[in-house]
Amino acid sequence: MARRSEEPAKREPLNIRIKPKERNLIDRAERPKKHIAVTRHAYAALLKKLDAPARPNARLRKTMATEPPWKEA
Repeated sequence: MARRSEEPAKREPLNIRIKPKERNLIDRAERPKKHIAVTRHAYAALLKKLDAPARPNARLRKTMATEPPWKEA
């Protein structure tokens, strides 16, 4: 008897009952991904925003002032 790792890969149908929402998710996952084309200017602007430091705001200040969970004791 051949070991399972030596068997050639083959495809077999699988029939299961799933909800349409789950089926749509599977269908979307198997489709090739589409690339978004942007101009050099738009790409450069995006990189500039990603490289810029975060602007301080109330939520950021609160987060930075909160003691990390691993330091609480």
